[in-house]
Amino acid sequence: MSQSAKPLIQILEKMLVLHKSLHQLAKKKTDILKAGDTDVLSNLLNEEKHHIEAIQKLEKERQYLANQFVAEAASGLHQQNDDSKQLLSGSKPNQAFDQYPALGFNSPAFNQHSQQAARQTMQPQNPANATISDCITYANGKEKQKLQQLKNDLEKEINELSNRNKLNQELLIQSLQFVNLSLDLFMPEIDAYNYERPGQTSQPYGEGRSFFNSKV
Repeated sequence: MSQSAKPLIQILEKMLVLHKSLHQLAKKKTDILKAGDTDVLSNLLNEEKHHIEAIQKLEKERQYLANQFVAEAASGLHQQNDDSKQLLSGSKPNQAFDQYPALGFNSPAFNQHSQQAARQTMQPQNPANATISDCITYANGKEKQKLQQLKNDLEKEINELSNRNKLNQELLIQSLQFVNLSLDLFMPEIDAYNYERPGQTSQPYGEGRSFFNSKV
């Protein structure tokens, strides 16, 4: 009986919903940054934090389920190969091809290639960090199609979210540059004002008495 990918599919569906919601928040952030509404921005950042925490929790569950799915599927494939070896253990190697010597099925090169292919097929993958692609490899029928569709949808959503975050980062940098420019305009250098008596030589800023201690 093949291992079901249904629990993994359910987790991926939840992750897709959260990524779409996070993408909508990122779009709202763009408008907020353009408007410069810091109060609304603060609330939105809290919502983003909750989304990210939920996604991280689901990602841990996804990794666990993916590892489990690949390990059990690979173990089942390994068992099938063992059963096939037992069925063939009493027969002569390549017996079915003995009547076709011209095709080279009994040649040393062919036998070596067959053995290498069998070892690769029987070798289970390391499920420590199983990906969605690994799960698709072992899935069957509709579950394979569903996993592929979810993988495509998640990749599309994550790419769009990444591009939106880059835009918001640029807007944030521009806002900070504008704030710094505004501060510079409202804080001109002291030398711009003439508090000296006619003919009095001004001292460089920082030398002698400070501006606040001098007499006009």
